[in-house]
Amino acid sequence: MQLLRFCEQGHYVFLESLLHNRFGFELALTDTVHFECEKAYDSDRLDGLIYSVNQFAIIIENKVNGAKLGTNQLGKYIDAVSSDKDIFADGTGSLDKVWVVYLTRDGNDPEDQPSIQAMAAAGIIDAPVTGEFIAGPRYVSASYREHILPWLEQDVYPMIRNNCQEMSAGVMQYICYLKGANFFDMNDTPLNDEVTWLKSQVTLPDDPVKSNKMLHQFYVDCARECPNDPAKNRLLNVISAVAQEPMQLAMQVTRSHFAMCQIWQHFTYNYINMRPTEQNDAQGRIYFSWYPLGMNRLTSADPIQYTFAINVLGSDQERCVFAKSHGLMLHLMGYTQETKNNKLVYRYQVPMRKGLLLLPLDEQQQLLQDTYNRIVPCTVMKRLVSSLAGDCTQQYLNINDTEKVGMYQQALADIYAAGREEFGLRLAPGHDGLLLDTATGEVLMTPATENVGRMVIELSGLTDEQRQKLTEQSLAQEWFIDLPDYRTNTRIRTTVFGIEVPLNIRTTLQQTLNSTVERGIGAIKSLLGKR
Repeated sequence: MQLLRFCEQGHYVFLESLLHNRFGFELALTDTVHFECEKAYDSDRLDGLIYSVNQFAIIIENKVNGAKLGTNQLGKYIDAVSSDKDIFADGTGSLDKVWVVYLTRDGNDPEDQPSIQAMAAAGIIDAPVTGEFIAGPRYVSASYREHILPWLEQDVYPMIRNNCQEMSAGVMQYICYLKGANFFDMNDTPLNDEVTWLKSQVTLPDDPVKSNKMLHQFYVDCARECPNDPAKNRLLNVISAVAQEPMQLAMQVTRSHFAMCQIWQHFTYNYINMRPTEQNDAQGRIYFSWYPLGMNRLTSADPIQYTFAINVLGSDQERCVFAKSHGLMLHLMGYTQETKNNKLVYRYQVPMRKGLLLLPLDEQQQLLQDTYNRIVPCTVMKRLVSSLAGDCTQQYLNINDTEKVGMYQQALADIYAAGREEFGLRLAPGHDGLLLDTATGEVLMTPATENVGRMVIELSGLTDEQRQKLTEQSLAQEWFIDLPDYRTNTRIRTTVFGIEVPLNIRTTLQQTLNSTVERGIGAIKSLLGKR
């Protein structure tokens, strides 16, 4: 809880990474967040409570040493928290705003049926099915092995600034304790003959989903016995290794393209998080992820779509600088941009005719190779980390709205994609604009920094004849702007010529982008004398 309450520049950075990246909770952490340990409700004490007034409340029940739930223990907590007027002012029982994290050593679900029924009645979990894992939109069965340890190693420790020596040392000691022989002994790698032995002792179904569930249950049952026995830890590692075999080829291909990443596999999900080691205190700290990789999605017989993402953390200013420096390059590679939960995300979608693990091995390998060659994660990440300040023009840096920056970049990327081969378009130095060679010289297309309220792409290097031609065809127009003159400390009026898209209250973002691309291509054709 001490780590989770850590706040930097108004952002609960560790809480965000745990809830959003590890648990998949879609929660907006925009208001003040409160943290309480051993919260008392009558005779009950809730292990951990995280809440934002009138927004959400997260109940954390910590059973790390294998203790059992009391009868309807979670149900009592849910009722008490949802009716707490200090959390939800109306006190009417805001069940739809309550979330539950059931935290154990190895990830086993609660066994208390009244607690399970109470969570289902509140919509926190889906209706439970006998013999199935418990799942739901506002619940996670978290474990120290599968969630907390990789979160500490991959999210928390790399984000601690160099001057926070006490925190850095404390977190590293905590990681070493969890990985030690008395807890998980994670460094004890199973041997091939141990994996073969286990497979000879357990008859696994051919269906990978059923096999995965069987191994997970075996793992959970084993974990309950002799909590501190090194031999048991060894067996748990062997079970995990067998469960990872269906993804063996996929991970082999992935590791060859993710030289700087840490790949974490467990029963419910396979995490691929790449955090370059040289980030230090670089602006806009970033990491690469591929999700969601649950066994159900990996083996789906229906068409499916996987998401690869570059996630940018940091302050609003840091994220905006990142977008200006690298956004156009990422848009050109096929990434789409969105701002979500105080994080800038560039997503690359890969559609498949069915789940990855249902494809023949050669098809699996070829598909992953082709995808990684297109998104080149290592190359992109190295470049992003080594030059986070970018090389965009100083004028472009004046735009302070990240979404508007993304809008410009998407429009320029679409114009480039549509006209690169036909018109010989080139990327401008710094990748913040496009260059076009005309009979009378080079024309530059860049975002209009002085008209950020409208979608305007400026054209530089035009002759008077070209300006007149574009104006007559209503493809571009001229207007006055005031620029600062720092020598005289005044503003001077000048003219700018560019492509402007008329807007009205009913114009959608997509219509604006489509119109910008259409007018941009039209202007290029006119400048080159093409119909």
